[in-house]
Amino acid sequence: MAATIQSPVAISVPSTNALSALAYRPVYITGGTLTLATGTTHRAIGLLLNDPLAGSATTPLPSTVVVAGKAKAVAGGTVTAGSPVTSAAAGIVDAAVGSGQCAVGIAVTGTTVSGVVVEIVVCPHTA
Repeated sequence: MAATIQSPVAISVPSTNALSALAYRPVYITGGTLTLATGTTHRAIGLLLNDPLAGSATTPLPSTVVVAGKAKAVAGGTVTAGSPVTSAAAGIVDAAVGSGQCAVGIAVTGTTVSGVVVEIVVCPHTA
């Protein structure tokens, strides 16, 4: 039986932070707003799907986040297909190599070049 491709699960999350031009990058919630995940201990909820503008404290704007399923992510260097990935500096994904790191998912495709878009299965967990 052949595998079927399912649509990713995406949610809308309000944000007061400027996240434009940051599609395909890991995000987490802090202080009640969506924020770019830039470290291995940030508990990313998923990957930003759109390029939202910044809202204000009184009028947060919606951001679309893939929280489960297959999604695109910007790699920060070597990412190996089949291995867990975590958020890293500049809001990219990188190989999750240490215990206690918060992984955002498992790489479907890999690369050895920074800035390349790879596909991952979003399944946030602690490695």
